[in-house]
Amino acid sequence: MKDNLSEKVTRPWVPFREFIGNNPYLGFFRTNNLTVIVSRRPVCMLPNSYRHESVQFFIALSPVRGGTRDGHPIFVPAGSIYPVNGSQSHAVTEPIPNVSFISLYFRYAFFQKMCRTLRGSPDTVFENDLIPYDPELKALMRAFFIEYGGGRRGSPGIGSGVMVDSIVTQLAVCLIRRLRFTAAATEQRIPSDAELDRAVEHLSERSDPCPLSEVSQIVHVNKFTALRKFRAHTGMTPRQFQMLIRIHRAMDILKDPRCTIAEVGKLCGFPNPSHFARVFRQKTGLSPTEYRRKSLDEVPRTSGFPPKKSITEQEKGKNGTFFCKAT
Repeated sequence: MKDNLSEKVTRPWVPFREFIGNNPYLGFFRTNNLTVIVSRRPVCMLPNSYRHESVQFFIALSPVRGGTRDGHPIFVPAGSIYPVNGSQSHAVTEPIPNVSFISLYFRYAFFQKMCRTLRGSPDTVFENDLIPYDPELKALMRAFFIEYGGGRRGSPGIGSGVMVDSIVTQLAVCLIRRLRFTAAATEQRIPSDAELDRAVEHLSERSDPCPLSEVSQIVHVNKFTALRKFRAHTGMTPRQFQMLIRIHRAMDILKDPRCTIAEVGKLCGFPNPSHFARVFRQKTGLSPTEYRRKSLDEVPRTSGFPPKKSITEQEKGKNGTFFCKAT
């Protein structure tokens, strides 16, 4: 049986062109649940801003000064690991020369599953405390690079994929053990306006219901605090806000008579037409049919709409408007 990396890994150094811009001094390693970027020799880190879903652990092999996290300056001494929560803003604010590093990016779903298994809670929010790059972690990283490259000398690479997956799991366990997860810290933390704005943007882009747990992960606080701070920021709860967005989206699409009422409801996250009609009337005072008739009566009919055709999917245009694609 083939191991799960045998077809993906053909050599130990794989260029990650989208990220490193053909930099020959960086190496890129990818597995199912972990991506690793390594400086093969000292490099200059250029100013840039970052925010990604992955949980990152930046291992400084040389001192790193000149970065920020949520606007706060960061200094990472050599031999230290700086952990970054998923979706947490961080940046390089000035060129940082002669940097040697290893950067680990765990897939968020995998990291959350590991937290649930080890801690009994899927909460992945942690403090950004420095972690020592100790001998145990160094040994695991050495083993990772050896197995990723096909195994030790004399071994033809049999089972390397299985070994790599095992080492990735061990790395996650060792790092989670060293993180500081405290409910008190999560509750006391106050999300920034920028984080709350990202939560608003995330909800605005979703057509299906978004659970509160996703909002709490974006703003890095527990669900109760996320609910309270979001309501203070917008004047409504995340559920109320998303419902309003979906109704406004439905109002826009209803102006196109080629979409049936049921199709409009599905496009806006209401698979049940009766539920859609009931919620729409509660929010607008009109049924979807009444609103369509009223809005079309107000539109001057010059050339008219194209003949009605069956609607198969929703598409979002570059300008953010929604329209129906006919077949």
